[in-house]
Amino acid sequence: MKRVNFVLVFVLTTLFCFGQFPSRHPELLLEKEVTIKPLAPTLQEYGYRNLHKTTEFKSSDKPIRHSSVVGKKYFVKEVIPYQKYDNTYFRIKIESSENGTLYYDYNPRFEHEYILEVDGGLELPKDVYCSDIVTEQDKFTNVLKSSSPYSEGISFIKTVKNGNTTIFLSINEIGATATFNKTGLILLLENNKRIEKPNAPIDVKVNSGYTGATGYVYSAFVQLTSEDIKLLSENAITDNRLYVFDGTIKDGNKLKDYINCLIK
Repeated sequence: MKRVNFVLVFVLTTLFCFGQFPSRHPELLLEKEVTIKPLAPTLQEYGYRNLHKTTEFKSSDKPIRHSSVVGKKYFVKEVIPYQKYDNTYFRIKIESSENGTLYYDYNPRFEHEYILEVDGGLELPKDVYCSDIVTEQDKFTNVLKSSSPYSEGISFIKTVKNGNTTIFLSINEIGATATFNKTGLILLLENNKRIEKPNAPIDVKVNSGYTGATGYVYSAFVQLTSEDIKLLSENAITDNRLYVFDGTIKDGNKLKDYINCLIK
């Protein structure tokens, strides 16, 4: 639903609902029955850009109309990796005796582009999301930085400098009106737990740059205490508030997995 740079806007507007994202392991989808999820209302008129009728995946391919496939059921028959822009993508072949055959251009890095919902849910292996963590070392400062991808507008960043480890939370939320110079972050967690940062500075930017984007993007970047980290590693986030702008987290367990990957 969100993100810190312009990709954030697409996250905020692309999908109407989230499912269990298989990340770099789309082979887990093989022989599963899946349903095509709806796009955000603002994007439905543009159709599914990552669904194709052939395996060629031409940029000139006309997007599949939203109304023609949304809610339709298919079986996943093939998952084939291929290289594009120095990254690994996957061609996923989905078939239906009623609805025909389509090919899904699957990006394992961007959950906000994921359009499949496995009927009955998808069982993910333990630590499957740890492979999403990106680690790099600054050659000038020797600071080691590990970060999780943005999921529903939230990312965790760990830095290690001179043997000292610090973990930060980066979070974004959408708002309809522009409000400046405000503070305050609240995270609601499972088991009636919560984290409050009343003095957290809130930045605001125009939500622009992608089709269907509206409103403003509110963001905060805060350092987590050891108590915060313990709470987040044991309890999934369910809701967030930046100043007065609220959001609901649909897959808090994934975020819990991310922070547990970072503190190993």
